[in-house]
Amino acid sequence: MLLAQCDELDIIYYAKDSFVFKNFDPALFRKYIELITFENDASTSDCQPDGRLIFKHKGTQLFAANVSTEDRNCTNVKYQLDSKEYRHRLTYQTGMGMDQIYWHRVNPQENPWIGFDTSKFHYEDLNTIVQTP
Repeated sequence: MLLAQCDELDIIYYAKDSFVFKNFDPALFRKYIELITFENDASTSDCQPDGRLIFKHKGTQLFAANVSTEDRNCTNVKYQLDSKEYRHRLTYQTGMGMDQIYWHRVNPQENPWIGFDTSKFHYEDLNTIVQTP
């Protein structure tokens, strides 16, 4: 699949606190690549997106997907492949990962990531990135 070339994942948060988390560690973003499948769960609610996953290779966007995490009852990923829309729930691991990234950015002292070198985390303000919801 195209995403096998991915060497960067940008997670854009644009709900209450807007920012971009840039991830250059494939070991940390493989679980997000695994979200992009040809499986569709039509019973999943069409939730309002509050974020976006941007998969990149050498700085060029390969693929993008909208994510919803704001409401615990509506946590999903939505994207298009071959002109067909796909939607399914986030995995527990990806949902929790996105929450941890968010809360670490908002309050790193109260939300440390034990076992991770967070000095390598790279955040940018959303206004420096072009947003395409």
